[in-house]
Amino acid sequence: MPASRESRNTATTRKRKVRTEHAPYQPRAPQQKVNKNAPKTSAQPILPKKRAKLTNHDWMTIYAYVDAHPGTPQEKIVDHFRNRTEGRLIFDQSTLSRKLKVRAEIENRSMSYPNGLSQKRVRIVTRPDVDSALFYWVKAMEAKRESVTGAMLVAKRAKFEERFNVPQEERLGGEGWIPSFKKAYNIKEYRRHGEAASVDLDAVEAERVRVRAILARYREKDHFNFDETSFFAL
Repeated sequence: MPASRESRNTATTRKRKVRTEHAPYQPRAPQQKVNKNAPKTSAQPILPKKRAKLTNHDWMTIYAYVDAHPGTPQEKIVDHFRNRTEGRLIFDQSTLSRKLKVRAEIENRSMSYPNGLSQKRVRIVTRPDVDSALFYWVKAMEAKRESVTGAMLVAKRAKFEERFNVPQEERLGGEGWIPSFKKAYNIKEYRRHGEAASVDLDAVEAERVRVRAILARYREKDHFNFDETSFFAL
């Protein structure tokens, strides 16, 4: 005989584990009373003096201030940037002393690649010649309004490493290096949509090689370029 609804509910209730521990009670912080009759003020609240890692651009700004105010104690420099109105830079005297000793390194790092001023950490580059060649190739592709994908970067880097005789242990495999490379050189990847997204890039490259081989048999003045717009009167 099927059990009644009341007996089923009782059986379900008995299976539940009895909770014996409870979270400690957290009392609410007392709210400050606002005096509505007090005169209005435009004073800004003091921001928390939170320390953040400075960018290379920040340190270049600090170096410029040091050059403009020779002989200023480091404690005064720290206080100046901690309280300046155009934006606080929080650092201590020991950090300033350490950064002044490696000033030349930071200045060179800031100018070593286009996005160097925005970097906070040292970007370790094992083969700057390969990085430079890859960057100039990307700029050449952008000049021709060609989009560059991560797979294309990997393939092109492998070709440059082969051309520059880079040892196997120094070659970068996979795609893990691409985000830092794109960030350092301020490279953006644009996704194709619609008809352009359906193009097989490998087939396009193979066709370019075939067309170059055909054109190599003719003089440059005998090369003609046309597209579908040539069928219409302009």
